[in-house]
Amino acid sequence: MLNYKVQVIASGSLALTLLLGVLMAAGVVPVPVQLPKSSIVRRSSHVQSSVPEPARILLAQLMNLQQRSGDRSGMQELSLHISLGHIFQNVGDYPAATYHYLAAKDIAAKEGGEKLVGVQATLGNAYLHAGKLKEARQELESAYLLMDRNGPNAVNVLWALGNARRETGKLDEALALYAKAQQVQQLQQQQQPQRVLRRQEGTESVQTERSSGLLSDIGRAYHSKGQLETAISYYKQAVEQYFADGERFAQVKTDADAVELSQIYNRLGQALHDRGDIQSAAEHYQKALRLQKKILKAEHPRIAETLMNIAKNQRDSGEGFGTALATIDQAESMLKERTTVPEYASLMSMKADILREEGRLEEAEEFARRALALQDQEGSEESPELAVTLNGLGSILHDQQNYKFAVKHYMRALSVNLKTVGTMHPETAATYNNLGNVYQDSGDDEAAERYYKKCLEIQQNLFDQQTPGPELAASYNNIATIFVRQERFQEAERLLIKAVDVVRAAGLPSGSPERAVYEENLAEVRQHLDKGGQEVPKEDSKDHSVDKVQS
Repeated sequence: MLNYKVQVIASGSLALTLLLGVLMAAGVVPVPVQLPKSSIVRRSSHVQSSVPEPARILLAQLMNLQQRSGDRSGMQELSLHISLGHIFQNVGDYPAATYHYLAAKDIAAKEGGEKLVGVQATLGNAYLHAGKLKEARQELESAYLLMDRNGPNAVNVLWALGNARRETGKLDEALALYAKAQQVQQLQQQQQPQRVLRRQEGTESVQTERSSGLLSDIGRAYHSKGQLETAISYYKQAVEQYFADGERFAQVKTDADAVELSQIYNRLGQALHDRGDIQSAAEHYQKALRLQKKILKAEHPRIAETLMNIAKNQRDSGEGFGTALATIDQAESMLKERTTVPEYASLMSMKADILREEGRLEEAEEFARRALALQDQEGSEESPELAVTLNGLGSILHDQQNYKFAVKHYMRALSVNLKTVGTMHPETAATYNNLGNVYQDSGDDEAAERYYKKCLEIQQNLFDQQTPGPELAASYNNIATIFVRQERFQEAERLLIKAVDVVRAAGLPSGSPERAVYEENLAEVRQHLDKGGQEVPKEDSKDHSVDKVQS
């Protein structure tokens, strides 16, 4: 595995020199080249196998071009760097891809105009893939200021900037930018009907016969807003772009098509999963995995991402923690030499969560802290993923009855939520739920009820016009547990009936952990009522058996 860590890149020529020095040291390029003193390169002993053959060919062309022409070959050198960036991006080597796009930007800056705008859009997307949201936003906002509003890069820039807004939780801004991108796209289609944008890459707009990528990203924004039905509608439209009328098989003509379609299958699976349709979600994850295994190397981060989705599905379908952990271990072995990619931190966080649910708290804490350290190292304070990891670590500390430090991590997660995705978002609701859990377990029912009700208020707003999600059932259950502690059994029964109705309507199977909790709690509450349970609260009611809070 070849990892590049560049502190200073002075120009396109120096960028080339830097990479060639690494390859020379490994025997890939036999020409002696002096490395710039201002740059630091980190590499492993796997350079020979990690550089794709097409990249080696292009690197040789770059070397010959520089030797013959020097700085006079700028535009040719720019194109080669962009092509190299695409190759490394496609194999999941995001640092190497970013390295070449930076070199291309140095060259394009000499010419300015739409050349520079196109490279900045490509570089911004590479930063997004690498999880570097601050850098992505800087490049894309600069491109937005420089671009021709109806020019060849307008759709790319608007689309990519929308993705950056989405990833930092600015969902309404993202949707507004996507709408502008669609308007420009429609105008360009009217002028040149045969050219429709599919995805962002290169120094100019890449045109094909589909607009599936943009539809998928719009769906992702609605998914992040908790509007599952709208998201599913956009994902299905994106999938349909690949199927001609009456055709059973997808029209996948290139590797890029396969990568994109597999991502859409994954996203559709996630939305179906969140809606509670576990079986349909599993089918879409398997479709994604089959496509990826045909075209991607085994260690590609996209495959690991699909395996994480499958592991979550295995856990929630009742297949058991052991099956889910085996799938996670498979993904972890694939990324063992790519620990800097964002997917690796997400993998560590998910593994910690499954270990916690299995009761292996010490191991869970170890993996959660590894995930947090990776995200802190990458400066992920503006990423919603950091809040997910903080919530996970807080839950582990909570289970260890370390309530003070659990609250500390939950509060930091809430701060990240409010800064990134805002108040009306499922992740913010989840953090309020966690705070309710820890305050209830520490004996502060008043604070617990307050946070649970904040969570429920958000969920009722999010799911008002849609099929209620399983998260809503968790809130009903958790408020009911407080009522049980206060011996308000009839109120608790009403809420638990709602919780059970929600998960049944959502299609959660009887073996799923969530459904089992709600049904068991409801049965115990009815036992209390059958025994003549009173509605009058007692001063000390902490010993009641119904205390199964849903995290």
